[in-house]
Amino acid sequence: MRYFFFPYGDLGWAIDHIVWNAWQMANGQPVYTDPRLGDPAAFMYTPGFTFLCVPLVAIFGPELWTARLVHLVGAVLLVVLATREAARRVGNRRLVAFAPGLVILLGSLNFSALIEVNPEVWAVAFALLALRATQRAADGGRGLRAAVLWSCAAVATKQTMLAYVAVAAVALLAGRRARAALLYAGGVAALLGAGAALGQWVTGGWFLTYVLLGAHHELLWGQLPDVLRFMAEQLLPYLLVLAAAALWGRARTSGPRLPALLRDAWALALVVEIVLQPVVLLKRGDMPNHFLGVSILLVPLLLAAVEALLPRLRERRALAASLGALCLGWAGWRLAQDIPPLWRNLEQYEPRLAVVRRLEELVRESHGSTWAPMGISLAYRNGAPVVAPALLLAEFLPVMPEVVQPILARLDRAEFETILLPNRASFFSLLPEAEFRPRFNAHYRVAEVVGADALMGAITPVTVLRRSE
Repeated sequence: MRYFFFPYGDLGWAIDHIVWNAWQMANGQPVYTDPRLGDPAAFMYTPGFTFLCVPLVAIFGPELWTARLVHLVGAVLLVVLATREAARRVGNRRLVAFAPGLVILLGSLNFSALIEVNPEVWAVAFALLALRATQRAADGGRGLRAAVLWSCAAVATKQTMLAYVAVAAVALLAGRRARAALLYAGGVAALLGAGAALGQWVTGGWFLTYVLLGAHHELLWGQLPDVLRFMAEQLLPYLLVLAAAALWGRARTSGPRLPALLRDAWALALVVEIVLQPVVLLKRGDMPNHFLGVSILLVPLLLAAVEALLPRLRERRALAASLGALCLGWAGWRLAQDIPPLWRNLEQYEPRLAVVRRLEELVRESHGSTWAPMGISLAYRNGAPVVAPALLLAEFLPVMPEVVQPILARLDRAEFETILLPNRASFFSLLPEAEFRPRFNAHYRVAEVVGADALMGAITPVTVLRRSE
């Protein structure tokens, strides 16, 4: 539990910003403000996950464990959804029991998204609930209203879940439910449009500016071969199992018939996710942590494929034994990839705690005159204002280069007594070195370096800059 209650995030990424935004909302503070005036604070994803965190943050304050708890509930919900879908597709109850474990074995696809706080878990959970409701509606049952509501919740948690809206509409059309598809698309469009209009009105027109920042991400097309190779390494074994079941398996006859893929919202969503993955992974500065939807969608489909192949394998026991050994070897190799990084993180608990305690002292000693551009929770948990978060400045730079001018002016005035400059390579990959380094050199001196031996992602080592006398 001490890891669950660790007071800070390691990467200064989603959790710091989500908790800060939830705290602002709970206290009636403006969140979506004009970034050109300095200190943009709103997280760049739609605020669904932040809304989920608001009640706990309002009660317990800006403690990071609140977001971890909400995230954990979402992760458990994903496992339940994958297991229930497996039970719907697979008649062999013993195979269904493997569903939760298979989520873990697919850890190389979902490892970071399941354990690090970000909107992905709840966004995918809402999207899968929408797919299940859509499937009921496509098969002639009720579920259309639920599909609309869950779809809107998914998009309100992460913009990329719009892909699942398209999947649901196609599944309804393929199920010869044209009227339902029209009502579904119209309902989603109306609710999302109303939400966007309300957001624009409440924020003075800045809401959509923030949530559409992702549309300006640079795509590095020259890296496409590397991205495709990475995807093949991650996905090819699982896709081969699905292909083998399609070619040689004896699938159950229950469930939707032709056109099977288009009517099967779950399978169609997997295809769409895989097709879109190269575009997601080509974004500058992106990390390969966007396979969560793929991994959860794979679980019931893989188990159904295994069930379809079992009759064939029983006829060829030597082949079955060989494939079983290969599967166990593959699972062991995947666990060997996933467990050591997690174990190293656990082993680093005490060094990390020592680092953040020292950083806390530095913020408090500066009496609020501190700039912590990454790991902003260091500021708001220790009485300092949240100033110019580097991550959000970097998001705005392609569309509003002037967004850095307020912080550059503060540096020219040597306004801060202390600057907690994170890992220099990480910092200058976000903000222009030519603009910031000369100002650091002109007005600040290096006082100490904290956390050189602690693994805290993009934050350490932290170079402590003190204002020159």
